[in-house]
Amino acid sequence: MTAPRTNTVTLALLGLMVLSGFAGLGYQIVWVRMLALGLGHEIHAVLAVVAAFFAGLAVGSWWLDSRIARSSRPELWYVGAEAVIAAWAIALIWLMPLGNAVIADLMGPEPGDLWRWAVAFGGPFLLLLPATVAMGATLPAADAVLAGLRHTSKGFGGIYAANTLGAVLGVVLSAYWILPAIGYSSALWIFAGANALCALAMLILVRGAPKRDTSPGASSPTPDARALLLLLVTGFLGIGVEVAGVRALSQLLENTVYSYASALAVFLLATSLGAALYHRWRGRTDPDFTSVAATLSTCCAFATALGGVSIFLVEDIYAALRQTAGHGTVGAVASEFICAALVFALPATAMGALFTHLALAARRGNGGIGTGLAVNTFGAATAPLIVGTLVIPLLGMINTVGILALTYVLIGISLSRAPRVAIGTLASMAAAAILMFGPFDRSLVTPPPGGKLVANVEGISSTASIVETAGGDRFLRVNGRFTMGGTSSYRLDRLQAHAALMQLPQPERALFLGVGTGATVAATAAHPDLIVDAVDLSPEVLQMIPQFPDVERDIVQAEHRIQLRVADARRAVRTAKDRFDLVLADTYHPARDGAGLLYTREHFAAIRAKLTDDGMFVQWLPLHQLDLATLKVIVATFVDVYPDARLFMGNFNLATPLLALYGRKDGALPDLNAIGAREIPIPLRSALTRVGLNTPFALFGGFIAGPKELRQWAKDAPVNVDDHPIVLFEAPRTVYEPLAPPIDRLLTLIGAMQRAPSDALALSGVPRGEELAARLGAYWRARDRFMQLGTRQIVTGDLSKDVATLAPQLIEILRISPDFAPAYDPVLSMARATASRDPRVARTLLMALRRAAPHRPEATALLAKLQ
Repeated sequence: MTAPRTNTVTLALLGLMVLSGFAGLGYQIVWVRMLALGLGHEIHAVLAVVAAFFAGLAVGSWWLDSRIARSSRPELWYVGAEAVIAAWAIALIWLMPLGNAVIADLMGPEPGDLWRWAVAFGGPFLLLLPATVAMGATLPAADAVLAGLRHTSKGFGGIYAANTLGAVLGVVLSAYWILPAIGYSSALWIFAGANALCALAMLILVRGAPKRDTSPGASSPTPDARALLLLLVTGFLGIGVEVAGVRALSQLLENTVYSYASALAVFLLATSLGAALYHRWRGRTDPDFTSVAATLSTCCAFATALGGVSIFLVEDIYAALRQTAGHGTVGAVASEFICAALVFALPATAMGALFTHLALAARRGNGGIGTGLAVNTFGAATAPLIVGTLVIPLLGMINTVGILALTYVLIGISLSRAPRVAIGTLASMAAAAILMFGPFDRSLVTPPPGGKLVANVEGISSTASIVETAGGDRFLRVNGRFTMGGTSSYRLDRLQAHAALMQLPQPERALFLGVGTGATVAATAAHPDLIVDAVDLSPEVLQMIPQFPDVERDIVQAEHRIQLRVADARRAVRTAKDRFDLVLADTYHPARDGAGLLYTREHFAAIRAKLTDDGMFVQWLPLHQLDLATLKVIVATFVDVYPDARLFMGNFNLATPLLALYGRKDGALPDLNAIGAREIPIPLRSALTRVGLNTPFALFGGFIAGPKELRQWAKDAPVNVDDHPIVLFEAPRTVYEPLAPPIDRLLTLIGAMQRAPSDALALSGVPRGEELAARLGAYWRARDRFMQLGTRQIVTGDLSKDVATLAPQLIEILRISPDFAPAYDPVLSMARATASRDPRVARTLLMALRRAAPHRPEATALLAKLQ
């Protein structure tokens, strides 16, 4: 083959490696997410799937390496490998749901640690094995093809760089375009098409090329055993740095599906750059293995420690970048990409160069590169499990990065004889010491102004923190940025449980998906005949419940009826052996990575299957974290499974309004006679009074719309399904782009709905049912007027200001509905606040209250006290 022809074929071959890398990383992203539907989103399961993927690659590289190296036609091995990948990827479109069902059933609701690991690793390993083994063969086969064309073994760096660059494209195009646009199964067809194109193109490229010389004289020297050992260790270290760095960035960035994609893309891009730079440099010289390995190891050490120190700067830099880039998804994602580059760019570049150097030194005697790849990939496969589940919980994220950097230092020392490496060693050790012992806040949690960090746990699944404000309120944060309630939201949290339970005649068993501070679950302690099973994905969250003594006390007092456990919500539903009168889903933040899968049709249907015949499912929704487009998708999905769904307003808080979708298995409306006949013990009655649910008007006063109006409102929205989780990819807009005030969305939603009392509850046979319906309708009109008033003082509790303006408006609302307590109570508070300094104003307010709502005794009692 002539030189020009060889150069053309070489460039084309590099293009194929880009395309193959694009498909390979696309598969990894899709398969990890598809397998999470069966295994769950616990970090054990996610890391085990990644390890299983890497392990399959290692098996393929090891098992097929010698066969490829001995072959005179390695291009046929490459063609076969790409064809197998394509075929198995297409087969998995149908096999994956079946495999997920088997895996979920094998794992069960509460697997032990050993069994959890065995199933989470073994199931995906076997399910993906044909494709991953074939993937492991593509690089060795392509390297052998290039070596045969150019009669040199120095081309691997270019092959690896091109393949890794393709992986970058796989991350970016998959996360930002392909998966949001068409979903998982359709994406697999695209990736399989890329593999098929690679196979066909290889046959065309090497057509007419002579067979490769596989005689003993053409063999490379015996591989350096040190290189194999170093490949094993550095494979572990490289992925370990990635795992720890991504975990740290999740504390500081938005932690959406795009945040992870940005971090992974940076890591792969820098690795590709390092391999390309080494390939270009090695083409001009024949480096000494020991000195170069020592130098590159020391570079990895210093760069890793420096990247770790950069973590402490990310929060401020991200805020400055967001301000500079303006409000928008593109600017926000670009800001996350730059922050990820601060942490990963230098370490990954050095790692790419070091890997390429070691892989070339570890060629088999017959010329194969696969042995080195297999050893390195096996090391990489162990890193997610060891670093993610053992080292980080033991040492913390920052110290883990420091230890990994020091391990690179030890490698450099073991190989070094050069003074320049000794200088680099000292610099690396100094940087690692600054990282691990410098004056930095390693919790990466910023308390509110004047507040403090009370507790912090860096565990296997997440980092959970308790922060306290200057006023003494405590809040639970997960991964730094996501607040999951606190002491100031106790009333609302408890209301979520009572509002659902009181619409059922006599609930006996309930399943709560999500625990948070535990206040919602703790409210069930007041229901003496109720058995509750509550699950949360994060063990660290459950560890924080003792930081909320009131909550812990209630749960401990009812511990024989309340069971808290760590489990993935989807798997907990699927594997539950009991049926439930109520399943209550907490307010998952839809933008957080993985939460979108808790709003899919399949998950809602699985819950329906676990309800008793007259059981009810309640999905709480944080309207302040949702735009109306995403809300329409969730509503359309819910109505698809629960045709008789109803939508309620969960609270009258104008800053953080909550909504609740109610769906009953039998489609029946709540029976007010049955609810009224329910025996309510004194402790429960007191609990209901404390949250304001002691009347039917309060219980049903938040009703917004019934099924007909909901279907009409969301008729143009797509349904969120497992194979195309639209919410997962669309909801991040709510954290990247500024939303209008939530009250605006709430008013838009209310204004778009028509409602009648007969849509909210069954009134037939209810004594004085027509009068009750009229009062309920008036309550809704008063509520809507209250929302339109949009008074910030009511939200903040600052009722001493602007009494002259605010009080008359609230009194006017009370005239619409004397039953509307949210307008009565603030005016009563105003009267109490002004009684000492201006009794006349207080008496005027109380008299107005007595006239507007004569059935309420509080104003009369306070008026008598003043007189």
